[in-house]
Amino acid sequence: MASVPKYDGFCTVPDHVGYKPVVGKFLNLYEPISHVPRQGYFLCIRSLVGHIFGEQYELGMDYLQLLNLCPDQKLPILLLVSEDRQTAVLRGRALFGRAQAEVHDRGSRLPSGKRPERQVQACTCH
Repeated sequence: MASVPKYDGFCTVPDHVGYKPVVGKFLNLYEPISHVPRQGYFLCIRSLVGHIFGEQYELGMDYLQLLNLCPDQKLPILLLVSEDRQTAVLRGRALFGRAQAEVHDRGSRLPSGKRPERQVQACTCH
């Protein structure tokens, strides 16, 4: 039993860059993302963010960067609302949610509290 680690409790400390499974004497319940972010081309994501945020593209990219690099920072809740409720826009919002679930892996949750199903879908970039 001496080889079994002992903790004072549990914590949830999100970190996508320097994840630590143990923080102090607490077991971190936050799960790390399974991929390593890297610099490069991201045409499909850029197209999706442009579709969702439109003229506020830079604001959308800033929001996503903060969400990923500073996950413990409090940010406004992002509500995606379509004025015309067209099917294409609804698909864009749903795709955006699934894309975020893919990026955040096991750390993402739906409003119901359930984890989203893992679905990798093809992306058509414009």
